[in-house]
Amino acid sequence: MKKIILIAGIFALMSFSLIGNDNYVLLFEKSNNIKVFKYGKKYFYEYFLDEKKEINGNDYYVEIRKYSWGEIDTTYIRKTEFNYLQFNSKTKSESVLLPIQPKVGDNWIENDGSWKYEVIESGVSFKTPKRNYYDCILVSCKQITNRDSDKSEEYLLYYSKEFGFVGNVDNENNVLSFLNELKLNTQKEDKINVK
Repeated sequence: MKKIILIAGIFALMSFSLIGNDNYVLLFEKSNNIKVFKYGKKYFYEYFLDEKKEINGNDYYVEIRKYSWGEIDTTYIRKTEFNYLQFNSKTKSESVLLPIQPKVGDNWIENDGSWKYEVIESGVSFKTPKRNYYDCILVSCKQITNRDSDKSEEYLLYYSKEFGFVGNVDNENNVLSFLNELKLNTQKEDKINVK
């Protein structure tokens, strides 16, 4: 029995390494791979649709984020030579999500001028109640227009080469959200249970 569990664990790890990359953003091309995040006492999960969406002549991966309280966000992401870009359906324009090879000092502003992002550290660890993530980059995310008055003025975002976005903290280093589980090859009838 231990042999079967060990083999299954090795297969799951190999499966994940096949879908991962070393660019800090994971573009899953199959919707049956789901990232589940803890968010305080609640949770959210992310997955990509199987098909891309064409907008203004560009093909975008479609990422769906569903929150335990019922809200749903859709993000359109495409890869260019130097950056991952996201299309904002409200402003009808693109902005940088993250450089493909981010370096400390890289910075950019959201397409509507509301948030400024900057890579402030590399090779950092992100410690969560579930596990630790190593060799991450740390991205500062600061409001510059107070567009989102219900949100903090600054967040720190962690990205791992192995897992992509793994969570965020506030400016006092309190963990706000973190990757709790990666579910590979899920089926429609599978339930999302967050412990």
